[in-house]
Amino acid sequence: MRRSRWVRGSLGAALVALVAIGAATVGSISSVNTHTAAAQAKPSEPEPTNLGCVTYQATARYVPYGYSHVVTLKNGCTQKAYCEVSSDVDPEPVHQVEVDVGAEVSVTTRLVSPSRTFTARVGCAFKPPAKAPKKAF
Repeated sequence: MRRSRWVRGSLGAALVALVAIGAATVGSISSVNTHTAAAQAKPSEPEPTNLGCVTYQATARYVPYGYSHVVTLKNGCTQKAYCEVSSDVDPEPVHQVEVDVGAEVSVTTRLVSPSRTFTARVGCAFKPPAKAPKKAF
């Protein structure tokens, strides 16, 4: 089937217009993603725990579909510290970590959260916490 020159020209113009619209759409989508990644929450300033020599920093890291809530602990003490970490978003479970002298440990308290804001709850001691009794089901 032969098409007239006008039909071929119109189809070609429509195809060029669709490609241009698609390129503009892809460009705007990629700029939105770049903006979102750049607009992620900045880490909080390091805060001291109940032991003044252990500090922590709460950060919301952008991942596909949300934010990971991460608490980073840094031990500036002269001995090992035992810390318990949770957040206002996820008060349970309480993560128990050992932080060696001069070490830095990151604890992820939440994966793929829709919110980039959270408050870390951190408590540390120089001796390990007593083991909690197991709950009966």
